[in-house]
Amino acid sequence: MKGFAATTELAWHYTDATRLLPLLHSKALKPSLGIPYCDETPVVWLTRANRFEPMALPLDRSANPQKQKLLSPLELATLANGLLRIGVAVDARLRTFQQWKASVEFDHLKQVEIMHNAAIELGSHPKEDWLISRKSIHQARWQHVQIAFPEDVNELGVQTWSEWDLDASYTQTLLEQAQQIPQCMDLDCACCPPNQGLPTTNPLEGGLLKTMINKD
Repeated sequence: MKGFAATTELAWHYTDATRLLPLLHSKALKPSLGIPYCDETPVVWLTRANRFEPMALPLDRSANPQKQKLLSPLELATLANGLLRIGVAVDARLRTFQQWKASVEFDHLKQVEIMHNAAIELGSHPKEDWLISRKSIHQARWQHVQIAFPEDVNELGVQTWSEWDLDASYTQTLLEQAQQIPQCMDLDCACCPPNQGLPTTNPLEGGLLKTMINKD
């Protein structure tokens, strides 16, 4: 009907707030394994789901190795000083989980099934929600960059997402301040794999992010 714009369907890449600076610096979501099960060529993982993707949660490294479990979104938000998601428009450049699975090497199918079953147990819906990009998703395609601060997350998950404005002055300010903080800004390494330990220092501590967003 004329006069009514079609609603853009979104897919989200979920990670934690420690990845914000590297992502702003690289201006791209780069292919990453993102899972510990499959030896396939790295891809960018996204989901249509609005809740934080359980398979993006890292292992709790403080737990007994025999009883390791994934961190909850609340635990991750507390450790990483927030959660992050980037939304992109669903289009023909993205492949469904089933399309990606059909291209997987035969020797890797068992690993894919392990991943799929683990996701189902955690409450994900790979066949319905997961989308995959074999190429980097550059910043020009990002529809939303959103932060959930620790106080916006509880036992039930994320209650509020705050929009990050890539064109706001606080984006440039944060990048300038980041130059003074020793850290890895190279996303040619794996992009937020879920089993990587969190950084020991966090440039976003002390509510800096929220202060900057609110003052601009």
